[in-house]
Parts: sequence; C-alpha cells; structure tokens
Amino acid sequence: MKSMVYDANVDAEPKNGKPQAAKDPAVQRGQVVAIITGGISLAIAVFYLALVQILDVRGGEMLPPPPEALNIDCIDCSLLLRQ
Repeated sequence: MKSMVYDANVDAEPKNGKPQAAKDPAVQRGQVVAIITGGISLAIAVFYLALVQILDVRGGEMLPPPPEALNIDCIDCSLLLRQ
C-alpha cells in the first residue's frame, strides 16, 4: 500500500528564488492560449458592463406591461370577495 504522505519539496520553489520556465513547447503553448483566453474573457466582461451601463442610462421607469399585452382578462377581485 502506498503512503499518502505529502512531500513539501515537490511544490517548493528552486533555491535561486525564480520559478523555472516550462521547457515543454506544449506547456508553453497552453500557457499562451490561457493568457489569450483570459484576455478575451476580460474584454467580453468589460463590454458587457459598458453595454449595461449605456442601457441603464437611457432612463425611463420600468413598468410592467399592460394586461392587454399578455392576453389576460382583468378580473375584478371585489366580485370574488363578495358572498
């Protein structure tokens, strides 16, 4: 049975204080893709927030649609309460 002891030296930084750069081209390519994807994500987020602000600045009071727009017949509740 294998021991489940955590080796603290596995994740430790090198002795010179600088992390070693990944030498594998696939890892480097993955890092570049991750950075580009993060940049695109941030751009979309900023665009969305700007769009919401622009639409919010237009003003106008938020009112529900009239009942006629929903094809709902108005029912007088006072008629239902009478007995």
